[in-house]
Amino acid sequence: MPCIEYWFLLHFKKQVSTREYLSYDELKPELKKHIDDYEKTEKYFEKYDVYQKLISGNKQENAIKLAKNLDELRMVSDSKTFPFSDMYILLEELERKS
Repeated sequence: MPCIEYWFLLHFKKQVSTREYLSYDELKPELKKHIDDYEKTEKYFEKYDVYQKLISGNKQENAIKLAKNLDELRMVSDSKTFPFSDMYILLEELERKS
């Protein structure tokens, strides 16, 4: 699964989608609709501040909400490739400890 890119994509979604992306190549066209210059390279991350694109306009709060909703749906799903992101758990833990 394209883990970090899926987390990025959640920032731009309006509602929960259970569409499964089995690879980065499957997810890339959808992500590029929102971050058109995105590349999965170290050079890209050195050159561009992706974080600023993700936090503007309450996008991060949206991603956290959608990720939580997906976790609830995943608990009752039989799919081994059900989409999810646990990044919100890390962010909440860091927030709690700060």
